[in-house]
Amino acid sequence: MTIPPAQQCTLPSCEEEAVDPTNPGALCQNHLGGLESEEPVTKPDESDGSDPLCDTSPVVDTSHVQRIETIPSPLDELGEAFIPFDPGEKGARRSRTSEHLLAPDDPVLEAYLEAGHNYGVVTRGDLAVVDADEPERLRGLLDALPATAWQVSGSRTSEHYFLRVPGLDADLPLVDPDSGAELGHIKGAEQSYVVGPGSRHPSGNRYGPLEGDAIATVDEDELRELIDPFRPGDVDRDRVPTDLERARNANAGDSTGLSVHDVLSRRRYPESERRDHPFHGSDTGANFMVDDGGDTWRCWRHGCTGNALHLVGIEQGVISCGDWKHTGLNTDTWRDVFTAARDAGYDLPEHEGAGDDGVEQVAALPDTELLKGAASGWDWRHAGAREATEEDLLEQARGRTTEKIAGAIGSGDRVLVEALPTLGKSYGAVKAAAETGNPVTILTTRGNKEQYGQIEEWCEKFGLTHKRLPAFTRHCETARGDHGEDWKQTVLDWYNRGATPKQIHALAEQAHGSELPCQHDGQCELASAWDFDPDEHPDTVGDDVESRPWDVLIGHYTHAYKSKVVHGRTVLFDEFAEEAFEQRLDHGIEGAVSYFLQQHEPLPFDDYADLLEGRHDDQRRADALAFLDEYGIDSDPTAVLGDQAGHAGAPAAVFTILVSAKENLGNGWERAELPDDRVGLFDRETGAVSILSPPELTYTSAVVGLDGTPTRELWELVLGERLNHTQVLTDAERREYLADGLNLNLVRTTEAIKPYNNPDHVAVDRDLALLDAIAEQHDTKPGVITSRRALDVYSDAGAIEYDPESGDVDDGPADRVAWFGNVIGSNRFKETRVGAVIGSNHYGDRYIQKWGAYAGEAVERGDGRGADLSYGRLGDKVLAHMREHDTLQAAMRFGRDGNGAVVYVHTDTLPEWVPIAGEGRVLSTWSDGMRQVIDVANELGEWTTAEIATHPDVEIGERQVRDHLTTLAEKHGVLERRTEGCGFVWRDSGLHRIGEHGDVELEPVELETLTGEESAELARSSIYTWEFRTSRPSRSVTARATGTAVDRSAKASTNGGDPPPDDGE
Repeated sequence: MTIPPAQQCTLPSCEEEAVDPTNPGALCQNHLGGLESEEPVTKPDESDGSDPLCDTSPVVDTSHVQRIETIPSPLDELGEAFIPFDPGEKGARRSRTSEHLLAPDDPVLEAYLEAGHNYGVVTRGDLAVVDADEPERLRGLLDALPATAWQVSGSRTSEHYFLRVPGLDADLPLVDPDSGAELGHIKGAEQSYVVGPGSRHPSGNRYGPLEGDAIATVDEDELRELIDPFRPGDVDRDRVPTDLERARNANAGDSTGLSVHDVLSRRRYPESERRDHPFHGSDTGANFMVDDGGDTWRCWRHGCTGNALHLVGIEQGVISCGDWKHTGLNTDTWRDVFTAARDAGYDLPEHEGAGDDGVEQVAALPDTELLKGAASGWDWRHAGAREATEEDLLEQARGRTTEKIAGAIGSGDRVLVEALPTLGKSYGAVKAAAETGNPVTILTTRGNKEQYGQIEEWCEKFGLTHKRLPAFTRHCETARGDHGEDWKQTVLDWYNRGATPKQIHALAEQAHGSELPCQHDGQCELASAWDFDPDEHPDTVGDDVESRPWDVLIGHYTHAYKSKVVHGRTVLFDEFAEEAFEQRLDHGIEGAVSYFLQQHEPLPFDDYADLLEGRHDDQRRADALAFLDEYGIDSDPTAVLGDQAGHAGAPAAVFTILVSAKENLGNGWERAELPDDRVGLFDRETGAVSILSPPELTYTSAVVGLDGTPTRELWELVLGERLNHTQVLTDAERREYLADGLNLNLVRTTEAIKPYNNPDHVAVDRDLALLDAIAEQHDTKPGVITSRRALDVYSDAGAIEYDPESGDVDDGPADRVAWFGNVIGSNRFKETRVGAVIGSNHYGDRYIQKWGAYAGEAVERGDGRGADLSYGRLGDKVLAHMREHDTLQAAMRFGRDGNGAVVYVHTDTLPEWVPIAGEGRVLSTWSDGMRQVIDVANELGEWTTAEIATHPDVEIGERQVRDHLTTLAEKHGVLERRTEGCGFVWRDSGLHRIGEHGDVELEPVELETLTGEESAELARSSIYTWEFRTSRPSRSVTARATGTAVDRSAKASTNGGDPPPDDGE
């Protein structure tokens, strides 16, 4: 009898039945017995040519490397990190997930090695590998590594260096600093690997031998510091020499004449060679370099470039390395540097202050912003000067976005492109489609008609054929209400209980005895709309015309479930599909599950409660799973049409509850793996079931995710694909882009986290006091983005009345409002110059734990609070996704047209890298008594204390009235008083300047409305520091300042009330 391949022994040329075919490395009884008796396992004889590779491989000398039958030391200390390959192959045919990895002493792995198989070393845990494809061109990096285990690859041209790098969880490409050619990788992602020593390369060579007795440990920051010169995108290498030359020329023209080698030894710090930093040192010995010419230097630890004066300042303790990176050094600091330098014996001229034009100037000060541009590779001002003088720098940034997306489309890979809001990723997707000529499907959020229409306009601009994909509620006449409200509500109810449009149309007659009204006269409009071939545009079909596909298909994320619109095309997901591929059964789950159980007699449970109690009975559980295996767990529309309690997802929910009983994560969540790579979760706390069903993307040409603030782990869970993450802007560039390219001035107004999903945490009076002060400061009401719960609280208090559709404010201290979750992809604040982001998002611990459960991790809340709150490695990434990322996304909705904006951020949850322009605080809010005094005083114009105290609208005593009036006069300067007799007479001298709700202190950050040409010029030529500005003196542009350090000790809420955003938001 022939044994099916799936049940055969996995060793070469053996067709015997495996003892345990479910084991990834299953062996037959003969070979398993050989292991137990320590007899050698039958294997090919390398000397007689039985190895199938021997006849075709070139003749090579492999005498210095022997095949191995055990994992060599020190790799044998790595635990379950190995996976077998077929002989002569470089890759595994199975997943490199934890369940398939083997320990070095695993008998299955030993059998593979003895049989001549190759094996891979997977970068699990802290393991990382420097995979140097061009070791000679990376020699400076490799020599800087600590002594560690390494091998030569089977190609004999590459080298692999094994390291332990705690915290590294990504692959990092290495490129030539001049040409951009790829030189290798740092492999650190969870499923990355290298072929192990002793394995056979396709050329016939063997990998290795393994050199070194131990695997060295390197701090992640130190490793990133070492590889910084070889990182793609971190430095635009074509621009560096030009910028450095400009920096040196600017420096050479100053009156100091100092060279870096006047401060440092030329022998110890030669030009263009990496050394340890002379003052703060380096654990790697390679974080500092004097540039060619000796006028400037760079530090990789702090990402900065400086000149001799900066070194003197560091040497004398006046400044620290990198202090000038974001805002430059102010006049007083430079004066202190000059003084300290002269005291140390350097021959320097006197430092000069402000000139007659009122603009602070610094003698001998190089263009620190220019130097920063040289270090980062993208100098906003001079990049524009080198191109056409009218070119907008925003367009340069957006051009790079298009290039990144085009590269991802052409790669045929799975890529997550990080492009900050305003970088034009949606536009870039369409333009990249035009440039590459590849057919694409662009998927975005539901109901975003603004976005759909915009994409169509861009397609027209680039001459692309395009089609908006059909939608049930838009194309089905019954669902959109053409045949009456009753029919509409009926089919929408079926739809909301899990029935698909196709099932609804197919089974309507079974439920109602007749077809849907939209089917009476033939085919429903929805079915007609789907009757098209994505590979044949109508205008290209004919005998004399070569057929061509539709260039761009436009739809919602869930259209990815339709194979005809994704197969053979590049699929672009515009922003994170938060819940598009997740089905939840919560509020009606008891009825839905009970109805399903009662409709199928073989299921040995009476109802939902019996299922929860009896699922741990092995026999009942096995009987139920056997029935579901035959019945199926896909969408079941009969339950929906049969009863009001029914739900099409009930079979999958029952399966999840049964299977997850064996995988209790211990934090209230249970997890089950479903067919087709789906994952089901059972929430023991609420009884709800959630099922994540990634779309099938195997046969796509490429998959590209576009996100302004992505969390790669969540993207990979939702799409079921491993993604290569790439940034359009480096960390240094995006700081510059926000501050100098967009002229976005962010003012932090609190040290508190302020989770605003719980209405109990919304501080109405303090928020309104802040909005009053902003309106007073800028003479215009700000646009406001906060949580939907906070807007409800404001409305209930009568503080802000707004139109929930448009967000326009009818009454209150705001011009327009929106909430977190409904602003991504929106341009409603595009031309708003003054904005406020109030509070932060926190959907609660269960939200964070749910995403951990999807990943198979038990996430727990730590003991910290506020900024110290932690949920562990993955949980903290989910926390940042819903909190810091949402805050930044909201702040960047303002001034997206390039003219800039001032945005007051009333939560301390901006990401750490974001530059802060200033600080503000709500000092106090008015008591009821103070409000009464202010209101009456506004009416009277002049009054005595007694007249206020006896006014019918004032409910406090004369002493309290006097105290309030004194506060208004002495602290706020809005009242004048004179003595008459035994008392005071008070007069209004500025009550209109007082905020209605409280006392607020804001730094003066102002922004003029500029024309497009002025905005571009401002972006090119303005240099911001705290106390001096070199720009056109006639233009009043307030300087930016680095925010002062704050005490992050605010308390955070565990839960709010706002649910996570759904597709329609």
